[in-house]
Amino acid sequence: MEKITYDFSKDFKKVFENLTSGHDEGVQFLKVPVRTGKTYSCEQYMIKFLERAKNDEDLLRKIVIFTTEKNILADSTYINVLEGVEKDSNLILFKQDLYEESSKKFERALNTNKDIVIICSFSYIFSEKISTLFYKARSKSDELVLLVDEGEALLNSLHSSVSICACKDRSFGTGINGNVINALNKPTAILKFNGDVTRTSNLKIEGYIVANPTSTNTYEFSQFLEESKSRIEAGKKLALVIQPSGGNYNDFTVYKQISSIKFKLGFKVYDLCTLTENNEIRFDRNIFETIQTAFEKDYCLFYTLLAIITKILNSNMVYLKYSCVTSPNSMRDLSYNEATEKYSEYQAAKAGNNKTPTSDFFLYKQVGRLYETQLCFNENSSLFRAENMADSIIFLSGTWNGWLLDLMYSNKPFIFQENLILNENDKTENLKFKSDLFLLRFLLLKDRSKIPSSFLSLIHGIIIKTNLESRFTNEELNLQVQKSLPDTLGEN
Repeated sequence: MEKITYDFSKDFKKVFENLTSGHDEGVQFLKVPVRTGKTYSCEQYMIKFLERAKNDEDLLRKIVIFTTEKNILADSTYINVLEGVEKDSNLILFKQDLYEESSKKFERALNTNKDIVIICSFSYIFSEKISTLFYKARSKSDELVLLVDEGEALLNSLHSSVSICACKDRSFGTGINGNVINALNKPTAILKFNGDVTRTSNLKIEGYIVANPTSTNTYEFSQFLEESKSRIEAGKKLALVIQPSGGNYNDFTVYKQISSIKFKLGFKVYDLCTLTENNEIRFDRNIFETIQTAFEKDYCLFYTLLAIITKILNSNMVYLKYSCVTSPNSMRDLSYNEATEKYSEYQAAKAGNNKTPTSDFFLYKQVGRLYETQLCFNENSSLFRAENMADSIIFLSGTWNGWLLDLMYSNKPFIFQENLILNENDKTENLKFKSDLFLLRFLLLKDRSKIPSSFLSLIHGIIIKTNLESRFTNEELNLQVQKSLPDTLGEN
């Protein structure tokens, strides 16, 4: 993704004048001071936009999508716009409890030549499952405009994480309750993996991950369960073996880069991917055979494997982090085993003197779970996809963090990286390999054959035919996957 120049000095009201007159400027990030009317200006633009549609039906069809942080904010904007337009205007509010009604209204609107305004929250428009909304809007309109309110909140929402290893109660196998330092009480708490990991060590980090299909009222393909809360038997979880390549410490938190990710199926360890120092990624050339093996072994493992591959491909950065205890003198981060020893010393000292402070033995942050390893993703694929689809994108926010902007746009999501390759000298096979990795998620759809061929080219810039169907020749795989998921999962 090209480096973007951020122009925060522009009078943002002129932006809407330019949109109305047909002069767009691609992607814009605008800093609008708080309480100066950025949301109001968006609402007025949408009202005038739909008024134009009523008065001049010969104009080319245009679609405007307005998205904001929360459903309650989307509701408020919808009501304000609704009050200013005719009842028969193509104004559509997308939210979970209106999914069926809104989808039908959208389909009817697409069959007309009139302009359309869509209002929704971030969780809706930038989800993977609803990416077909972009496809339909783009393919059946002459121009697509995306207005993003609270733009910095959107960028923050694209950081996600999942717990892969956590301290648990020895007796019950559940998360540790009460004071955060209870996790260090070794007689009652246990950390199954990573007890010797510190910032400076590059010891392998292990943990579990498990994904389930999402419920019918959400818009993602899958959801990960937190290891600290999950009581699913170990055999149903995908065991990860992650090789770090260095670590940093900041504010009682250790951050670790990743050089490779492996996983276990039974007693055998399989390669998933490697990451370079330049934050580039390469998957194992036998990844599809490995996925087949996972399916034959256990459907839950198969589903989780597809879910984490999808998560990685949608990101431009994958890393590890955990909150830790430090020594009181040197502020050195302590491993879990070192921290539990310090805690034992603290307990012994406190037995003799009830006023003994913990700070004499260790320091810790009073919020968050200690030594719970989080696998973190910087998921910027939705931004990249939106930029490919929309003619104009305007991000509005009262504040902008320059570091956050650079982080989101410093690298393409992995699926779009040129070096995601299988064969060094065969560009066609490399493209097919990359496309197949992307299309893996659609193995989980009941009606994946109905996905239009133009979907990949318009939304993701993929224009080559793939090998995916031929890679999975076992008819049992295709049929069983379809039967294993609820019918609603196949709806786009």
